[in-house]
Amino acid sequence: MTRLTTRIAAGLGAIALVGSLSACAGTPGTAATVGDQRITVAEVDRIVRDLPAPIKQQAPGLAHPSYVLNVKMRAAAAEQIAREKGVPLQALTEQALAESDLMPIVEESPAARELAFGEAEVQVLAQRLGAPVVAAEFADIPVKVNPRYGMSGLEPVELLDNGAAPLIRNGSLSQPAGGPQ
Repeated sequence: MTRLTTRIAAGLGAIALVGSLSACAGTPGTAATVGDQRITVAEVDRIVRDLPAPIKQQAPGLAHPSYVLNVKMRAAAAEQIAREKGVPLQALTEQALAESDLMPIVEESPAARELAFGEAEVQVLAQRLGAPVVAAEFADIPVKVNPRYGMSGLEPVELLDNGAAPLIRNGSLSQPAGGPQ
């Protein structure tokens, strides 16, 4: 191979790599697809941007794009399972939130409400069907995630250091999320 051919091949490889990292499932602007639902980068960015300052100060990890996407992905999966199983998830989740001490916070901010609602949907479904059933159902849902978020599927994301940073656990790899976004 000549030097020119080698340089062209290297250049094409770099272009292919950049293209694969910039989109999910071939759709620009997609953060993830969960079953039949597409979650956009814009949706994730909107929630991160619109979370109230007190939430961001008390638990900065809640405003991390990987954490927000994880909540949205798990909620999308929970909604799909609930539809299949005939569980009135929205009504049950509304009731659970109304009975919680989160109402003053979520009533003030649509972004906080969306995040809290997503978290609550998974918990409500797990209480209704059982955590092992929900985990098994999650495993059957096809998921594609934009690599920039550092996740591979519906694994839960934990918050470390009193909510300061998210930690993604995906099988054999445990790493703090928060690399370059």
